[in-house]
Amino acid sequence: MASRIVAFLCGSVLVFAGVAKAISLAGTSIDPGRASSAWWLTLAAVVFELFLGGWLFSGAFPRAARVVTVGCFAVFAAVAFTKVVAGESSCGCLGHIAVDPLYTFLFDLAVVAVLVCLRPASRPAVGRASDWVAVAGALVLAAGAGAKVFQQATELTREVVATEQLYHFGEVGQNEELTHEFVVTNRGREPIEVAETTSSCGCTTIGGISGRVVPPGGEIAVPVTLQTGDNDVEIIGRITLACRRAGSDAPPNVFRDLVVTAAVRPDYWVRPLTTDFGVVTADDPVARIIRLRPHRLPDVRVLDVTAQHPAFSARLLPDRSAEGDYQIEVVFTGRGLVQPGRVESPINIRTTSRLRPAVTALSRVYFRPPVTVSPREVVVGADARGEVSREMVVTGNAPIVVDAATADGPVRVAVTRESPTRHRLTIHVPPVGGGGTPNGAVRFRVRPEADPGEGREVVIPVYRLQP
Repeated sequence: MASRIVAFLCGSVLVFAGVAKAISLAGTSIDPGRASSAWWLTLAAVVFELFLGGWLFSGAFPRAARVVTVGCFAVFAAVAFTKVVAGESSCGCLGHIAVDPLYTFLFDLAVVAVLVCLRPASRPAVGRASDWVAVAGALVLAAGAGAKVFQQATELTREVVATEQLYHFGEVGQNEELTHEFVVTNRGREPIEVAETTSSCGCTTIGGISGRVVPPGGEIAVPVTLQTGDNDVEIIGRITLACRRAGSDAPPNVFRDLVVTAAVRPDYWVRPLTTDFGVVTADDPVARIIRLRPHRLPDVRVLDVTAQHPAFSARLLPDRSAEGDYQIEVVFTGRGLVQPGRVESPINIRTTSRLRPAVTALSRVYFRPPVTVSPREVVVGADARGEVSREMVVTGNAPIVVDAATADGPVRVAVTRESPTRHRLTIHVPPVGGGGTPNGAVRFRVRPEADPGEGREVVIPVYRLQP
């Protein structure tokens, strides 16, 4: 008899907790695709608590019910203990009803202790069929209650309907502006507000929608604009409408994605758009080819090509490739560079295309010059007095010779050979000039010791700032 009373009390507690959480969940409004894992876990707890409470009420399989109940309240005690340690004000086990997690922890421990000490009497096996029916009935009722909670929480989501969620513009050209108007309908009984809108990319835009209210049974036109730009592949843009009940200050809880796509067919292709020369360690010119292939515009012509960095040059070759592509030769020459590092240059290509009059390709290289100069310039501060000396180091990958060192204006220079691969320049800057303009420059020629016919000219600007 005592075991039945305890089972009934435990079942009552579980059903009360499940109903309290169910009411709390049903009062929320969620989008199933964006619901948090905590929300789903709470819904699962509702179903389980209602099921176990109904099972305990039925008295079916008392020993098995006791084992499951002990495990259930032990888990509840562990969760309550973690919330006590975390300093939370409510255990969250009764939905909107706040309960100190310490009280919940002590109650759960007491229930576990009572169930462990109090063993239910065994029952004859003849009634097992009715026990299975009772357990199945409890499970069905609990699952139905969970489904009702889910339906209530997602009701607003089903009320906001878009006539279509995906629109394909088909084949289009580059640099076009395409607009499609979606229609969103409110099928509910309360007005809906579009709280905010977000876009997946800068090429997809929407305007004048945030803050709009859709009355019950009403609809709103949502124009979505897609900019094709310089893309030459199929592009996809997504606009997300974040909605809520009108007049509510709660965060948006209904989201609708409106997707537009377009297969962009360019007037011409340029490949590759990025040309990587790799690592270059010599002064000799290195060339790469960029190809421009007419596509949507078969008679497109290349007007001119230019490189923005002085270490690069670009020109249109007179002959096309076997496939009919225009060939643009990009040449890198590191002779004027004396510092290692990455060098990049946009290659500008102008064409006769109206939709794509110009395109920019990128050329890059990591250059390790055979000769390095450090520092690359001489600057004397305004606080310096009298003649000032500065030193500069010239280093080669192989034995080098530094000769023909001269200086402009009043600047003087002296060269000291420290080793076959290292030379030191001492630059004397007199107390004249100023205003932030160069007082002069140091010029010298660096050549490999083994080949006096080769070499590079180096110019080092010298500045003396005026107080």
